[in-house]
Amino acid sequence: MFDEYLERKDVQFFIREIKTNDRYFNKNKRQFASHSFYLSNELALYIFYDALLKFKLIVQDYSYFSDYLEQLNRLYIKINSFDGLEYGISKLICKMVSLKLHIQDMEQEESKRIIIQTIYQNYIEEGYFIHGFNSSYAEYIKEYGFIPEIYNNYYIRFVELNKILKKYDLQPITKDFLSNKIAFTDDVVLGCYYSSYAPMFFYKFLNQTRFFKRVYQQDPYLIDSYYLVMRYLKRFMKIYGFSSSDKKFVLDLVQDQWNLTHQCKKKVSLLLVKRKRILIEEPVTLQKYLRDKKSIYEVVDRILCSKQKSLLYNEILEPGDFEILNLDYYYDSNEKKEKERVYSFRFLNTYGKVSLILLCGTILITISLLLMIIRVLGE
Repeated sequence: MFDEYLERKDVQFFIREIKTNDRYFNKNKRQFASHSFYLSNELALYIFYDALLKFKLIVQDYSYFSDYLEQLNRLYIKINSFDGLEYGISKLICKMVSLKLHIQDMEQEESKRIIIQTIYQNYIEEGYFIHGFNSSYAEYIKEYGFIPEIYNNYYIRFVELNKILKKYDLQPITKDFLSNKIAFTDDVVLGCYYSSYAPMFFYKFLNQTRFFKRVYQQDPYLIDSYYLVMRYLKRFMKIYGFSSSDKKFVLDLVQDQWNLTHQCKKKVSLLLVKRKRILIEEPVTLQKYLRDKKSIYEVVDRILCSKQKSLLYNEILEPGDFEILNLDYYYDSNEKKEKERVYSFRFLNTYGKVSLILLCGTILITISLLLMIIRVLGE
């Protein structure tokens, strides 16, 4: 579905720029309501994936893609907020549709109707819901289909972990381990974050163990830092006085779960299912958009905005019922370098003051020697 786009050299170059050039990722960050994600530079890449999927679903004409990518590049450089970038992408999609349909005046009533109808049909009626999942399960799902919550897991042991947390008056993991419902969303960016943090309950447990400032502005779980995650976890258990047996249980479980979800190179893995397969009736009908008197850009932006952040689903999906996208992950795991950065930081923190004192002492000795030489020469 996506290969013809992702394999293009200009797209690969764009992705490299998003990862390395701060003109592309250094923007005011959007906040997701009701979600505790730590938003960092990866947001720029996930919005780019969203823009590619919207073009694929809505414009549906490969001959217009080069122009679309060029205009998209300008948006990334020009706009300094992610909210503004998303609105700019909606406007760009609108322009591409009008170009394809040979429409000159988009605000003319009949032209506006055709554009809205086209976008609604292609993106909503024939669009997808998305479930972000851990990459380790991708091959299994491709072969055997998707059965919500039925896969290799340690749920029984996490139930025991909740009992331990309650013992120390700590908040248990807020997941029903007996339920087989999973969440779909119509927000591609949110789906990318779900995949990056999956399984979400595991991330939320590890996230609550961090009571102090980060050494640097990245989420240890997001950058796959097993070293930092375990370091924070051990300190967390020390603060709350975990017994030796409880510490061992928690550390063993976290290690096993970590290994389970890191069996292959990490990707952004998205399960795409047709909206009409999951949602019986759309919350906003085409007629409501057609009656909207706002500008064509505002109406199109409303169509493309997310309306279902978390839609629960528990039916079995056969291999032919869905598509899987495995997209490049933003971060490259390199724990060795990461440790060196942490230890360097700690070394400077520990010995920085001593080094400063030694430097001041050296300067004072030098000044004293100079004064002595001047006095001798003066005599």
